[in-house]
Amino acid sequence: HPIIGTYLGDDLFEQMVTSYIDQCPSDSRSLRHFCNNLPAFLANQQPFSNYPQIAELARFERLLLSAFDAKDSNRVNVENLSTLTTDQWPGMTLTFHPSLRLFESRWNVVALWQAIKAQATPPDAKWSSENWLLWRNQELLTEFSSLNAADFCMYKQFLSGADFATVCEALLEILSEDEISATVVKTLIKWIEQGMVEKLSTMGTN
Repeated sequence: HPIIGTYLGDDLFEQMVTSYIDQCPSDSRSLRHFCNNLPAFLANQQPFSNYPQIAELARFERLLLSAFDAKDSNRVNVENLSTLTTDQWPGMTLTFHPSLRLFESRWNVVALWQAIKAQATPPDAKWSSENWLLWRNQELLTEFSSLNAADFCMYKQFLSGADFATVCEALLEILSEDEISATVVKTLIKWIEQGMVEKLSTMGTN
């Protein structure tokens, strides 16, 4: 957790490490998994619990590692969308790539992480309701992308198994009817180009 180490400074980082080792002894031979409980530890252990952004920063770093370590699989390409007939679109569902992770944050920790990663002065921590998708791309590098309200709704709906028609219906609470189809298709193309989608399915296929 180099970003947390920089954010805390040497003294607090040493205090965190010593306390964590004492209270959360390892149950795995992998050092990579040893810190799986670190976000919960930081959320409940003083003085770290007094600054909720620290636990969220740890959770963000854990999700990046989890996305990187996820199993690999095939990914669809944009040409797969062009093969769908007009009748197939309403019932189309998708399966996300196994590396995809959702990060729901209540603090500006991604901005903190980016600043520290760039060796710049991090911004002040502040409350900020943000949603992000994290995944491992086709070059085996982790990426993350913010979600607006429509993106977040689409993600939740497709993740639950909803089809294209149901997703469009759910978006009526956010977008005008004239905007929905174009918005969903544009977002699908972006997700596919970024390597987030493993499979497209229509009725009668798997």
